[in-house]
Amino acid sequence: MMINRAHSLWLLPEPGALTILRRAIRELSEKLGGPLFTPHVTLLSRLNGSPNTLAGLTERLAGEISPFELTVIGPEYSASYSRALVLQLANTEPLDELIRRAKDMFDGQPREPFDIHLSLAYGRIDGDQARAALSAVLPEIPARFRAGAIELVSASSETPVDSWRSLCEFPLRGAPPQHAPPTESA
Repeated sequence: MMINRAHSLWLLPEPGALTILRRAIRELSEKLGGPLFTPHVTLLSRLNGSPNTLAGLTERLAGEISPFELTVIGPEYSASYSRALVLQLANTEPLDELIRRAKDMFDGQPREPFDIHLSLAYGRIDGDQARAALSAVLPEIPARFRAGAIELVSASSETPVDSWRSLCEFPLRGAPPQHAPPTESA
């Protein structure tokens, strides 16, 4: 069995936000010269296992988690190619639970400390240039949006972005949390 460690697990926004974020990434790519990529939050990278095994785990995980809200804290810039321009996201209980379940299920380790973000641009970008380009798209980006799917991709920080490929995608479809029914008073 061939083990490929160039697989990652991504959290995808629901379709409406995905469309808006794709448009923002496309516009930033045109202005800043970086590659195009799918808007995502990396949950795990360098996963061990065959693509078929990983796809089965991805489907199982998506079946255990309900769609939930992601909140943008704000943009950040970095000299790092893969973090040139990102949206920092709030660390919430549903996101923590998803990450915990993913780590348990996939036996994978995210980078430490785990940095929750959604990339908007990759590349070696000047901070002033990034700020100017971002000012044109930021008003269109929602401050909150729902996570809607989990995607398994053949991708890693060591492979070129244009070679990244989706292997499978499953909508989040877990049951909402159950609340105890109210008790009747006597």
